[in-house]
Amino acid sequence: SIIKTSQELYVVNCTFKKIQGNSLEGAAITTSNSSVVIKNALFQDCSNQKESLVKVMLSKQLTLENTQVKNFTGKFAGAVEVDKVDSVSIKNFTCLNCNSTEGNGGAIAYRTSEESPKLEITNSEFTNCGVETGKGGGIYIESDSIEIK
Repeated sequence: SIIKTSQELYVVNCTFKKIQGNSLEGAAITTSNSSVVIKNALFQDCSNQKESLVKVMLSKQLTLENTQVKNFTGKFAGAVEVDKVDSVSIKNFTCLNCNSTEGNGGAIAYRTSEESPKLEITNSEFTNCGVETGKGGGIYIESDSIEIK
C-alpha cells in the first residue's frame, strides 16, 4: 500500500495513477481501527494481483465522497473493500471499469456482522463493473441484516 495506517486518515484532492499492488492489502490504501475520509480523489489505471485498491477494515467510519475510480482490476476484491466498519457513507462516487477476477464486488465489497449496519450510498454511478467468478458485479453486500431504501 502507498498509505497504510491505523490512525485517522484524510485523503483530500489527491490523484493516484498506475498503482500496481501484489499483496493482500489495498494497492493504494489500507487502514484498520481508524476513521477514514476520502474526498475529491481520483484513482486511475490501477491493479492488484491479490486484493483491492482501497481496503478499510475493523474501523469506526468510512466516508467516500466526490471520488472516481477508473479502470481497476483486483483478484480477490474489487475497487473498495469494506470489512466490519461501523458506518459507511458513499456519496457522488463513480466507478468505471472495475473488476474482480476471483472475488466478490467488482466496485464495492461490503462485509459486516453488525445487526444494524449503517451503509449509505447516494448519487453514485457504477458502469461496466463486474466479477468473473464471484458475486455482486457492482456491489457485493454480506450482512446478517440490511435494509435497502
